[in-house]
Amino acid sequence: MPHILYRRAILVYLAVIVVPALVLLYLGLQSVKRQNEAISALRASNLRLSQERLEEELERRTALLAETCLREAAAVTGDHARLEQVRRQHTVARHFFVLTDDTVRYPLLRTPPPRLPAGLPAEFHQAEAAEHRENRTAEALAAYRGVLEMETSDPVKALALSRVARCLQKLRRTNEAAQAWRTLLEKYGDLRDPSYRPYALVAAFELGQERSVYEDIVQGRWELSAGQVDYFLERLERPASASLTNPLDRFEFARAVEDNFHHAGPLRPDEVYRLDLPPYQLYYLLLSPGSNPETLLGLSVNSAWVEKELVPQIRDELGIAEQVPPAGERSLLLYGGATGLVLGVLIMGVVLMIRDVTRETRVNQLRAEFVSGVSHELRTPLTLIRLYGDTLLEGGEFAEEERRGFYRIITRESERLTHLIEKVLTFSRIERGEKQYRLEEGDLAPVVARTVEPYE
Repeated sequence: MPHILYRRAILVYLAVIVVPALVLLYLGLQSVKRQNEAISALRASNLRLSQERLEEELERRTALLAETCLREAAAVTGDHARLEQVRRQHTVARHFFVLTDDTVRYPLLRTPPPRLPAGLPAEFHQAEAAEHRENRTAEALAAYRGVLEMETSDPVKALALSRVARCLQKLRRTNEAAQAWRTLLEKYGDLRDPSYRPYALVAAFELGQERSVYEDIVQGRWELSAGQVDYFLERLERPASASLTNPLDRFEFARAVEDNFHHAGPLRPDEVYRLDLPPYQLYYLLLSPGSNPETLLGLSVNSAWVEKELVPQIRDELGIAEQVPPAGERSLLLYGGATGLVLGVLIMGVVLMIRDVTRETRVNQLRAEFVSGVSHELRTPLTLIRLYGDTLLEGGEFAEEERRGFYRIITRESERLTHLIEKVLTFSRIERGEKQYRLEEGDLAPVVARTVEPYE
């Protein structure tokens, strides 16, 4: 009967508490999931709208900055140094390009053919002829110096001075040659020799000052062709403090423009156009309206600067926060974790109830066995007391010693009965928690002897 009651208690607990709790948890989980889906959809919609606003403003601002840069650069297109200054002043520009008849004129992909400066006097040609003849270097040196004294253009003077320095080297007049190279570097450094090399580079190599011109090459001080930049950088060792900029990437960009650039339709004067040429974003305008062929001036957008500087600035102005992971998934996981915790508590409750029921069943079984054992133990002394009491009442002829033995047995069994009753009372107090067992080691022989003695 108790087992049936305990099973019913477990079933009632499951039906009244566990099952409704599970149903409520499931419904709550579904509700949280639906709310998170709605919040995520709303968040995605807001993010999409914010992204569209950001992209529109970014495109407008980039186009405005590119147009300002292009119009300023259009006024100095023929001056390479000033064009580079404009590029450095406008951080939106990564590279400039000049395109004429589908050919990139700037950056310079191909080295121009050798060409002597215009207006060379006959004395210069005579000096060159003497220089290349055997044992006439001193005569050539005097002739070149004569050209330097003439009223000529700077390119002619620079060429004559470079020949003077070369002749002095051939004559092993090292100090004078070095002075000539220094003069060439200081006065005519940005002019070019017939091979289109800046005299500053030529003089720096002759003077052993190559490290001083590395940064000038990287930063684009002179308009050098791709082959020239590659050649000079191979001969130079990069100083530890030099820029890490790759000077050859502008030529990679120029090749990409020359190979892939295409404008659909006629070009209108004073209008800035945009073209996406992955990975480059280009803005360009017509540089010389009415010319044939047409010349375009353009730039590639500095995407690194746009992402690092311009985008955060526009975000701040528009009040658009950075995209963050949606909180819906986190709340769903949190609710799911709480649900799991509650389920764990409910399951633990069921386990504890089953354990308590099992323990209670075992206790009842032990209690029943104890009662059965005590009843048996009580019956034995009562039987003996009654047996010897009836024997004495019958009035038989017993010797005094034998009669005293009967009394001793009755007394002993009475004491034994009292002892058993005390044990029952002690067990009851222990069960109520009023007393505790105190187990100790001892000798079992006297106990066994006292137990066996009544059955002799």
